Amino acid sequence: MDSDPTSYLNVSEILNVFKFSLSNPENVGFTEITIRPKLHRISKKPFVRKNENDLKD
Repeated sequence: MDSDPTSYLNVSEILNVFKFSLSNPENVGFTEITIRPKLHRISKKPFVRKNENDLKD
């Protein structure tokens, strides 16, 4: 398993994101975007491979 700590959100980051989105409901969409890049570090290749297969069909 990859134990690179930068590949995962830490608890304080998650709590800060929820606090921000609750205090600024109009920014919830933006908050989602800021979370996603770190999640995509883990699962980027499977998504790319899946999309390439969809284009071939």
